[in-house]
Amino acid sequence: MTCVCSEGSEELDLGFAELVAGAVGTVADAQLLRVDQDGDGSDEPRWTFEIQLQVARQRVLACQLLVGDDRVTLEQSGYSASSEQCSLNYSYRGALPADARLVMSFATNLSRVVYGFSLLQVDWLGRAL
Repeated sequence: MTCVCSEGSEELDLGFAELVAGAVGTVADAQLLRVDQDGDGSDEPRWTFEIQLQVARQRVLACQLLVGDDRVTLEQSGYSASSEQCSLNYSYRGALPADARLVMSFATNLSRVVYGFSLLQVDWLGRAL
């Protein structure tokens, strides 16, 4: 069995001057491909962000919206990935202040660990045959 392990994580502001489609960030060649607001008749609008990054998908742990001291973890709604590039879709329900920032958590120092094991002949209760 092979597992991917990390030594820790780091949180980085993606560095978008404003959260609009086409904006370019300062971390991981981040680019906002799409920023949409859906109105479903409720009091709070639903925002959808598509973010392209030049990092492997398995390094991305979470994305948060930072407004002042408040943080809201965004809900991931899809992704596509190829080697060291990924596009991630996130959604958020609520007002989007002009000073909002996107902050991502990235896994650091990923490594593969191989664990050996064998399956013995056992019955349904786990007793050796």
